[in-house]
Amino acid sequence: LAQGARLANPGEFTLRAFLNGRLGLAQAEAVMDLIGAQTEAGQRLAMQQLQGRVSSQVQEARHAILAVVARIEASIDFPEDDVPTPLPAELMPMVAIAQQQVDALLAGSEQGRLYRQGLRTAIIGRPNVGKSSLLNALLRSERAIVTPVAGTTRDTVEEVANLRGIPLHLIDTAGITPSSDPVEQIGVQRSRAAAESADIVLLVYDGSEKLTEQDRLVSDELRMMGFGSGASASTSRPVIVVINKADREQLVEHEA
Repeated sequence: LAQGARLANPGEFTLRAFLNGRLGLAQAEAVMDLIGAQTEAGQRLAMQQLQGRVSSQVQEARHAILAVVARIEASIDFPEDDVPTPLPAELMPMVAIAQQQVDALLAGSEQGRLYRQGLRTAIIGRPNVGKSSLLNALLRSERAIVTPVAGTTRDTVEEVANLRGIPLHLIDTAGITPSSDPVEQIGVQRSRAAAESADIVLLVYDGSEKLTEQDRLVSDELRMMGFGSGASASTSRPVIVVINKADREQLVEHEA
């Protein structure tokens, strides 16, 4: 310490490796992805990126694009050397190869996002349809309080489950219903906010009862948020209908 030594800052060795050309940007980012990986599949993906898989794919796509650009620029810059102007029929196969490589990179980036960030999955429904019981069943643990009393859940409860290597961020919510109770109103607002920010919604119905007007209102709200078949095709997000309380006599209309 007397000679000027100090503790390394977080990420400093990775930063120095990047600045000195020992790691590419994608590899440097992979270090943080590896540290923050929530599943084994996420760790494997980060290791592949750290070992240079993504960087090599980027370089291949770059070389394919530069090959097309070089052919065009050569015919423009050196007309005195009788460099022939490339015909579209010559360039199109080269462009197609570059396009395929870029498409593969984009597809891989979406897969990587899923393994890194996971899917936000909101469990939505009216009060007392068994949303908290569903959360506990998916987690295989008693994470949320469950009682026969409607309105037991007043706030969102979030936990992570591993779905084939993808972190599934499960969000249990308060039942969506009209209420004059200010505390319950806050819970309903947070339920709607959870649905708005979700990638997927699990819409829960009580299988032991016929669909109520409140069930239909919740379903309509989700369509307005962009979930399900009633939403715009370009922005639609998936909604999975869950018929709960299967241990009781089933009265819900499945076709609904």
